[in-house]
Amino acid sequence: MLLVGRQESQAAELIELLTINGYAAKWLPLMTTRLNTPEYAKIQQTITCYQKIIITAPAVIDYLCMEVAKLGSQITILTPGVASAKKIKEVNRDVQILYPKNGSGIESIAKESLLDQFLDNEILVIGGDEINPRLRLLLEEYKIKFSYASIYHRLNIGLENLDVIDKFISDPQIIGIIITSTQIADYLLECVSRLNLINRLQEILIISIHPQITDYLSKNGISKVQETFASDNLSILQTIRAFMNE
Repeated sequence: MLLVGRQESQAAELIELLTINGYAAKWLPLMTTRLNTPEYAKIQQTITCYQKIIITAPAVIDYLCMEVAKLGSQITILTPGVASAKKIKEVNRDVQILYPKNGSGIESIAKESLLDQFLDNEILVIGGDEINPRLRLLLEEYKIKFSYASIYHRLNIGLENLDVIDKFISDPQIIGIIITSTQIADYLLECVSRLNLINRLQEILIISIHPQITDYLSKNGISKVQETFASDNLSILQTIRAFMNE
């Protein structure tokens, strides 16, 4: 059995893919999101004022699909992974989309120098509660002017579901946990710490979708981590399949 540590609205598609391919999976209730209504109203009015936009997570497209669909071919959108890029293409095939071709996450954006195309304009960055600290540093290094829009609030629901988390993590049939953001990793560690299950967590394979998650887990004593090549669902499936076949 695999556990999917992903935002609630994003988990179903991955669980379905894993199940179809013979891997039983369940959602691990650690995080959900809520629309930031005042900020959403502002973005509706201002998003077309920017030629260059950074979208930091697939959840952004869930909330802004109608607005993204209206953007023209002169707009360039940068995302940290192929998962977000695919979601953008589903709603708008005209915009130009940039994303790392090798790996995913902010470090991959830096390695592939994707911000070189964002030097001449003030840009809009759209994400969750606060801008990713590594992304902020990178934008400052490039001296790129930007505005940040928080389109959703992250909610830690793991603490409300400690009995469920306890049951899942303690289950000997659980062979892997898929972690799709550093924030979810943090929520998981907080829950297992309260439940005194850190030793059990160290026994379970963690599947990480980008280096920032891997580094964060390593700094917190979790070393049994397999990192995917990219952040999309097929890459996650391929990583699981390769591990199972070892």
